[in-house]
Order: sequence, then C-alpha cells, then structure tokens
Amino acid sequence: MIRQRIARPAKGKSSGFRTMILCQPDTREGFVYGFAKNERANITQDELAMLEEFTAEVRAAYDESRERRRSLTIEPYTTPPELF
Repeated sequence: MIRQRIARPAKGKSSGFRTMILCQPDTREGFVYGFAKNERANITQDELAMLEEFTAEVRAAYDESRERRRSLTIEPYTTPPELF
C-alpha cells in the first residue's frame, strides 16, 4: 500500500489530499481511501490496521486467482467428426 499526497489546484500539497493506493508489483493499482488534509491530519491506528488487513486479503485473492489461471490447461483444437 502506498500513501500519497495530492495537491489541490492552486493550494499545494500542504492543503491537499492524502490517499491510500493498493499496488501489486507489475500489475494494477487501485484507489482505496482518501481524505482532505484540512478535514483530518491522518488516519487512526485502527484504520491503518484495517487497511493493511484488507491489502493482505486482496493480495491473497489475487495470488489465488493467478495460480488458478496458470493451472488451466487448454485442450488442443480437434476437427469434429463428420456428421454425414
């Protein structure tokens, strides 16, 4: 998970947004959570723990899906028997 600050137009990063982004190396990234820094300073320890747990669950599901795709075997195409 990456924490990233995003600047507000004409305001800069200090009054911008904080975001949490899930990353799987060499694959996809996904926005998970964000908030305006003028509304709150940071996430709580409980929120961080929940996001880390969620990240682990997503990573495990991705790995399982990847393994299933690797284990699929594709039968070679054969010409169907003549019907007549």
